[in-house]
Amino acid sequence: MFLQDPIHGYIELEGFELDILDTKHFQRLRRVKQLGFTNLVYPSATHTRFEHSIGAKNLAEKFAKYLEVSEQESKELRAASMLHDIGHGPFSHTSEKVFAKKDFSHEDFSVEKIRGETVSDALNKNGISPDKVVSLIRGEGELGQIIAGDIDVDRMDYLMRDAHYSGVAHGVIDAETIMRAAKFKEGKLVFGHKFKQALEGLLTARYLMTPTVYMHEGVIRAEKMMERAIEELISYEELNVRDLSDMDDVDLKARLRSTGSERANYLNSLLDTRDVFKTCYRLDAEEVGREKILEVIDELGEENKVEKELSEALGVSEKKLLVDKPFKPKKKKIGIWLEKKGGLVSLEEESKVCRAINESHWENVALQVYCPRNSSKEFEKPVKNFFENKLGVA
Repeated sequence: MFLQDPIHGYIELEGFELDILDTKHFQRLRRVKQLGFTNLVYPSATHTRFEHSIGAKNLAEKFAKYLEVSEQESKELRAASMLHDIGHGPFSHTSEKVFAKKDFSHEDFSVEKIRGETVSDALNKNGISPDKVVSLIRGEGELGQIIAGDIDVDRMDYLMRDAHYSGVAHGVIDAETIMRAAKFKEGKLVFGHKFKQALEGLLTARYLMTPTVYMHEGVIRAEKMMERAIEELISYEELNVRDLSDMDDVDLKARLRSTGSERANYLNSLLDTRDVFKTCYRLDAEEVGREKILEVIDELGEENKVEKELSEALGVSEKKLLVDKPFKPKKKKIGIWLEKKGGLVSLEEESKVCRAINESHWENVALQVYCPRNSSKEFEKPVKNFFENKLGVA
């Protein structure tokens, strides 16, 4: 069977790929938006995990061909690329934040579904080990780098796909050159030094897509509203995150519209009409310095507790305030290797682009408070006073 894809053209699916495609878990991905609430800012960004997973499969198949792996290894790579996101909850990374607070990730639920009866049967009958697929999506071994590495099929497809559907031009990468240039050496996926610019292009695309699309201020505020609505729903209806991982976007929306939780229902109803909260307070690293913002992260405590304290201080309903605690940036070692004069060197050592990208993580580190649009001016001063007193910042 051939599918027409706007990013890769015709993609062929056959045998075990169709068996995976027809499972209820894979079909659920049709109803899980890839970019959550990004379509409130970029209206055409309504694509799903379903087509992304098929696109990743197409890239994995090409990667396998260029690396000249065995037919069995190719099957395992293609299966892993189709299944790597099968554990994503509704609205993708929005529910992922709720998972994280309970010490889970979508990968944990992907593993459960792959080892569950429905998917494992589809794999086993085609001679593919579910445990091998799990190993690949965890990035283990040489071939795991193709599924979950710094240059992997997931990242290449989502950059191209997200740019296409959002309508921005930042996700253009030379995926074909990158795949053709790859080989294994000393257990690492490596690239010829002359292909450095193609690799930098991929990293640059991700760097530019982050503030433009993934962390656009309107998207971040909408996602925080849904994140808190989900938490309120789980608490009120005594659900757990495993229940959440089985839902799709439609399931979650239906639960939020019918729930007896006032706050969850309120936040969801605002999102339904694109009545997104505005920022009434912001304290960022550039303003107070990195050392102080790290102190704020350590001292602030849980967001919902601060919201309760803040709402009591202002004498307003808790449902009208959202606290977005800053994340603690981590310098991530970029595991991309170049072959140079017979040896291996890290792209990070060779590239000013890599070093600049690592430094840029501080740009989005900020404490923010969101409130209804018509209250933003009213709340600005009292919220500012509250945090000046609580945190000792001016």
